Amino acid sequence: MKRIWNESLTKTNTGGKEYEEWRTATENFLSYAENAVNLPPIKMKRNETSSFVDIEEGDKSVFQAKYNGISQNTIFDTGVGPYCILSRKLADGMGFRYDSIDENKVTINENLISVRSIIDSIEVGNITFYNIPAFIYSDTASVPFVSGLSIKRRKKRKKAHTVVDSVRTLFTDCVFLGLPVMKLIGKIQTDYEHNRMCFPVSVPNAHLPKAPNVYAYKYDLYMRIKLNGTDFTAHLDTGSDEYITVDSAFYEKHQKELLIGSTSKKNTFGVAMLHQARAITYKTLKDPAIIFDDKLMQPPGPEAVKTYPLGQIVPGIFFDGVIGNGFYRRIGKKVLLDLDNMRLEAVQ
Repeated sequence: MKRIWNESLTKTNTGGKEYEEWRTATENFLSYAENAVNLPPIKMKRNETSSFVDIEEGDKSVFQAKYNGISQNTIFDTGVGPYCILSRKLADGMGFRYDSIDENKVTINENLISVRSIIDSIEVGNITFYNIPAFIYSDTASVPFVSGLSIKRRKKRKKAHTVVDSVRTLFTDCVFLGLPVMKLIGKIQTDYEHNRMCFPVSVPNAHLPKAPNVYAYKYDLYMRIKLNGTDFTAHLDTGSDEYITVDSAFYEKHQKELLIGSTSKKNTFGVAMLHQARAITYKTLKDPAIIFDDKLMQPPGPEAVKTYPLGQIVPGIFFDGVIGNGFYRRIGKKVLLDLDNMRLEAVQ
C-alpha cells in the first residue's frame, strides 16, 4: 500500500497537539492496513451436530470457549468492535504470541497500550474459527476506579469496592468476543431458563418474516423501541449491565413525556469500562412505558431506566442512548439474536 501524506496540513492550520494526534492515528491505521493485507484469511467451520454451551448464572452470560485448545471464560459483547479482546494476563497465560513493536501498538486514554495478535483457533460449541485477530490490552486498562463517591458508612464503602473488584475480575479473567465474530455465527439463541446457549442455522419457531428490528451502523448494532410513546433509537450493548440508559440530550428534548421519579434523586455510581472508569450522577425515570417488538416490557426495578450525559463518558455513536444486557436477557426465556435477518426476539 502506498502511503499518501498531505504535508500541506501543517501545525499552523490545525494546532500542534491535534495535528500530532491526527498524524499518529493515520500512521497507525496505515500500518495496521498494510499488516492486515498479509494476514491469514479468517475462516469458520460449523459442525453439523448442534451442541449447547452452558452459561453461568448471573447478569453476564459467561461461557467456556477454547483458544488454541485452552478453555477460557468468554462473553459475547455487541459493544466490542474488534473480533476479540483479552487482557495481557490471559494472553500470557495461554501462551499467545504477539508483536510488541511500536507500529503494532494502540494507545487508549493516552497511556494504556494494547497490541495485536492472531489466534489460530477459537472453539465455541459446534463452531471453530481460524486466524481471528485479537487486541491484547495492558491489564492496567481494566483497573476501574470509583471517584467522587460520598460514602459515609464503612459497610457501603466495602460494598462499593466489592463491586469494583468484581468488574476488575470480569475484565481481566474473561475474553470478549465482539460483534464481528457474532456476525460470522449468524444466530445466537440463549436459553435463560436452562442456562445454555446454541447457534442454530435455522429456528423454526422464530418469526423471521417480520421486519428487521436491529440495525448495523458502521461498527455497532442499534435497535429501536418506544419509550413513553416516543421513538427511542439506541446502541445495543450486551457488554453493559444496564437495562436502558437515556442520554441527557434525549431526555431534555422529551421532558414532558419522560418524568423523573419522585424518589430518585441525583446519586452517584461508578461506571467501569475498558476505555475509562469514572463516577457520574444520574436520574431515574418514573414508571417508564417500554414497547419492544409490539410487547410491553416490565423494567426489573425503579432504577432500571437511567438518564445522564452519555457523551461525556461513552465514545462512539449511541444516538438516543444505550440498551444493555439487563434489557436483552429479559426479552424472554429464550432470546434469539439473528444477525442473518437482523432480528432480536423472544422465541419462548
